Amino acid sequence: MRGIAEDLRARWLPLRDGKGPWRLFGISLGGMVAMQWCGDHPRDFEGVVLGNTSAGDVGMPWERMKPGALGMVLRALLPLDPRSRERSILRVVTSMVPDVERLAEEWAGYHREAPLPRATVARQIAAAVRFRAPARLELPVLVLAGGADALTSPACPRRLAQRYGAPFEEHPRAGHDLALDDPDWVAERLRKWALARAAA
Repeated sequence: MRGIAEDLRARWLPLRDGKGPWRLFGISLGGMVAMQWCGDHPRDFEGVVLGNTSAGDVGMPWERMKPGALGMVLRALLPLDPRSRERSILRVVTSMVPDVERLAEEWAGYHREAPLPRATVARQIAAAVRFRAPARLELPVLVLAGGADALTSPACPRRLAQRYGAPFEEHPRAGHDLALDDPDWVAERLRKWALARAAA
């Protein structure tokens, strides 16, 4: 996870100069990367938002990846056509998207433009399995979860919020990909959190 975070940070640093303030938002694996990044470089951001994420020290394996989601992960590693793969993933990570077929075709187009090697997916899964969250984060944290998450139990992000003394918000109907299921809900939580931090 540290290698992923450092690679992203190296790409981000040239963008930072003269711009900001910056806050970081990561969902799922992105949330793990965000925790690692902010744990190693706490002054890079004014705050971090974690969505539907977990760590090996805050959740049991069956909470971090619900048994029903295992088939989706295995299909992501198989040489299926891109549309079938995206459809199977979307059916696990979303619960509110009205037209999964249209979105699967759109995302399959991205895959055709820039295919994601199966070895990369396997390495990401291995990094997620090994990941342990920093004991503390020295910047403001907000934690979000989807109550209908079919991939990761909301108990995991809830425990992260407790660890970091952070506010916790749970969407009652959203799935794993919060920003895809209800972007307005996510944006409103981010807005309120940023305003509260500015007023503090």
